[in-house]
Amino acid sequence: VLEDGPALARRLDPADAFEFAASSGKEPATSLQDCLESSGKNAWAMDLNCSGGWQVHMLFGVAPMERAGHVGVPWMAASREMRRERRILVALGRRAVGLFGEKWPVLFNQVHGENHRARKWLDHIGFSVDRKTNPFGPNQEPFHPFMKTEEICVM
Repeated sequence: VLEDGPALARRLDPADAFEFAASSGKEPATSLQDCLESSGKNAWAMDLNCSGGWQVHMLFGVAPMERAGHVGVPWMAASREMRRERRILVALGRRAVGLFGEKWPVLFNQVHGENHRARKWLDHIGFSVDRKTNPFGPNQEPFHPFMKTEEICVM
């Protein structure tokens, strides 16, 4: 999966490229590589072409939050083509969130305030997206925190 980052960065959906730059100040390829490296074995790639000839259209994963091992930081980046496949994105997102929740009872990250499509998608796959924004990133742009918690049974 690590080798798929540069290929997707070249075809990244503009909203994802903008969000990477706003949150980190880095180029999309570098940000994607950082996400993949921090996620380790908890990152996956997806191709839309089932007839052969691998071409990555989506990378997603979850990284452990530093100093809070029970919190996972989910992320996703997709090509323009994948963004048009709304049903696949919602179904895959719900499945991924379920798998992530098995290992991390709390999932938390932030989405850019102007990324309305991503906020709507996050809502559809089970996250609570805060209406308020917080300044974040090198230019202190508006980001909405989003979170999902799994119920933990303590005896």
